[in-house]
Amino acid sequence: MSLALPTISQPFPDSMPFFDIRQYLVNGWTSAGTHTFAVRPDGNALDLMLRARGDTATGSYIAEGIPIMPPYVVRFQGHYSETGESVWLAFNNAGGLVVNGLGPAPFPGEISAIVRMPMKK
Repeated sequence: MSLALPTISQPFPDSMPFFDIRQYLVNGWTSAGTHTFAVRPDGNALDLMLRARGDTATGSYIAEGIPIMPPYVVRFQGHYSETGESVWLAFNNAGGLVVNGLGPAPFPGEISAIVRMPMKK
């Protein structure tokens, strides 16, 4: 699969690279670092890793328009550093990523998760 996304630096860059998707962050969300918001296609599967900060967020949508996505809405749990509790996130089949149940923005602290899901062809 050839994509017009930058890859992130990793030990074996030609073998199943993670693609940097920080450019799709919206509503004031920021990546916790240069290698912390990425996707990796793997056959029919998709790996998503995220560490996003909501200190200046204006809404619960973290990202929109991610070009590699699941075929349906995938809900998964992440960790919210501010409270130490789990949060629910949803990655939809239009490339949108949203966090649920945190109340009004901003969301001080970091949300992190690593998830594997089916990939939309």
